[in-house]
Amino acid sequence: MDELGVEVLGPHGAYYKMSKGDFHVVELNGVSMPSGENIFPSEKVRPRNVNPPVTAKTFVRVEIEVPEDIRD
Repeated sequence: MDELGVEVLGPHGAYYKMSKGDFHVVELNGVSMPSGENIFPSEKVRPRNVNPPVTAKTFVRVEIEVPEDIRD
């Protein structure tokens, strides 16, 4: 909750339970709710990220030679 007492929405770990039409039943981890699950419309549910995690090998170092006359 923020300083005004409003629950802040953000990414939470969750398990997909079922879907009916354009609505999805999702069980949220770490969110205190009576049943622990909630119903969300499709536009509120983000698909799982299928990209691998970022590591040191993700980045490449490239050196570019800068002419003396334009160096600061």
